[in-house]
Amino acid sequence: MNTDALWQSLQTGLRISLGATASILETLQDPQKREESLAVLQTELQEKVQAWVTKGEMTELEARTFIDSILKQQGIDNPATPDSQAENAPPETQQSLEELTDKIADLRSELEKLRNSQSD
Repeated sequence: MNTDALWQSLQTGLRISLGATASILETLQDPQKREESLAVLQTELQEKVQAWVTKGEMTELEARTFIDSILKQQGIDNPATPDSQAENAPPETQQSLEELTDKIADLRSELEKLRNSQSD
């Protein structure tokens, strides 16, 4: 890298820093400008968030498609989710799951009662 290019890069960096500092100071000193700047930043942030959400949805869909294709190659057509496994379970298993769910609900209720009695 020659010295002229290095010098120009340093000078440009200094000018960027000075310009940014001056803009920040102007914005802080002028309430109207401050409000405008905050509104612009908020709008830009909302736009970015929406773009990230859209990109995340697309990435999730691509990942699911990719995983499904790998599972199909291995001979697994549709991976069973926990919900579909419970629906396809034998009646005895479904009954056991319902009993366990009821017990958990009872335990939670008892725990809540104990917490409430200790706080009183």
